Amino acid sequence: MEHKHYTQACRAYTWSYMNPEKHAARTCEMYDQHVAALTALGGDLEKYERLFLAWLAAESRCASPMGTGPARVPVERNRKAMDSARKKWGALEYFLNKTRNPRPAGPMRTELDYAIEEKRSTIGDVEIWQNVEQNRLQLIYPSKPDAETIERLKRNGYKWSPRNTAWQRQLTPNALRSLKTVLAA
Repeated sequence: MEHKHYTQACRAYTWSYMNPEKHAARTCEMYDQHVAALTALGGDLEKYERLFLAWLAAESRCASPMGTGPARVPVERNRKAMDSARKKWGALEYFLNKTRNPRPAGPMRTELDYAIEEKRSTIGDVEIWQNVEQNRLQLIYPSKPDAETIERLKRNGYKWSPRNTAWQRQLTPNALRSLKTVLAA
């Protein structure tokens, strides 16, 4: 008895392999194995079949010089077709992996709680302001810093803000840790 997707699989490999029937039979065996596994896991068989057929359709637009011989295959079009087939295969694999290894229930990701309070402090002649309202760590120098200090500030992600007349970066725990490097002179 012939598999229900055997003809599509044969068409998919016509331009790619010398013996498309052999590869079509292997593909049909793979399909049956996946369907058996999905049935045991209670997976969505319709979605799997839809993804499988989309991959076969994309594969049928690919040509290989081994299968076509010296024919003048449009190279750029073939490259795009092969990229499309690779993406369809990736979607199929992603679906299978997601079905085999479902995510645990609960929140998708945890929100970081920075727990940073607004506060002003001074180290040397530099005023440090943890500006929670603007979400910025601001360093206010009494005058323009020297070139070496400016370079250190830039290396650590600080940018000059003319509006606030301060060197600043986003207020995060990493920004607070960077203070040691920036203010070490």
